Amino acid sequence: MTQTDRTARRPPEPGGPTTRTRRPEQGDGIAPGLVRVRLRRFLSFRLIVSLGVTLVVVSAATALAFDRLQQPVYGAQADVVFQPSGELSDFRAQRDVGTQPLILRSLAVIGPVSQSTGIPVDKLEKALTVDLPSQSDIVRITVADPDRATAERVAKAVTDQYLSRFVTSDVPSVNPAAVELKREVKFLSGSVSGMLNRLDRLSRERSPGQPPGVEEQTLQAASTVALQRLRNLQSELAALESKRFVEPNVSLLVPPHPLEGRLKPRAVQSLAVGMLAGLFATAGVAVAALWPRRRDLLRGGGDGS
Repeated sequence: MTQTDRTARRPPEPGGPTTRTRRPEQGDGIAPGLVRVRLRRFLSFRLIVSLGVTLVVVSAATALAFDRLQQPVYGAQADVVFQPSGELSDFRAQRDVGTQPLILRSLAVIGPVSQSTGIPVDKLEKALTVDLPSQSDIVRITVADPDRATAERVAKAVTDQYLSRFVTSDVPSVNPAAVELKREVKFLSGSVSGMLNRLDRLSRERSPGQPPGVEEQTLQAASTVALQRLRNLQSELAALESKRFVEPNVSLLVPPHPLEGRLKPRAVQSLAVGMLAGLFATAGVAVAALWPRRRDLLRGGGDGS
């Protein structure tokens, strides 16, 4: 028997270290540390998923509950077509369209509306929304109010006040000054034509070398004054006509009408916001839970290098 066998069979000395012998068990091929790591990862993943689902459900339910507690707001809407004059450049036309929301929200429009409806100006400014859908020539007027009838009434008042600033008839507007100018130009043109015809006849009847008579001289002076007056009238009429064509064409496309449903709150939007809040909270919890493990991995990689 060798010295090693004697040492292995020697009983332990009193007070010395004891050695326990255990039976081989199933799973001894896996290191205990690896088992703990896998179990911790599994439990952490399940915990994060469960917590995430809980946060999403709770956030969505809270958002829906808050949605139910809010006061419903209804809306009324109208569409107006604003077509700038064709005589303007594209830049000027686009600028004119872009200034319409400012005009609609100015005191020139909402001031008279406030007086007729009895609603304060500051409240009207908050309730009124003006949009230009898709950068088109359509001006969309929207009014929000807890009462659906009040929203429609205010939308109609705002639209009427805005349209009153423009000529909305499809028939060309009748300008009394232009009508009077046309009548005077027509009369004066006939008078000048008669004078010129009479002067031509007198000139043919007069013998060569004979000076013009009194009637002919009088007609020449009168025709000169009439021609100058006719030119002035024609210039004034042309200015009025050009001004009419420069003015924009504004017409009502869709009359003021109440919108279906509520403007706010909306259950679908509230639910979406609640779910997003739950997802963000879940992401934060996951990062907070996984950060220590990532830090340990980074340290282990640093020690191994």
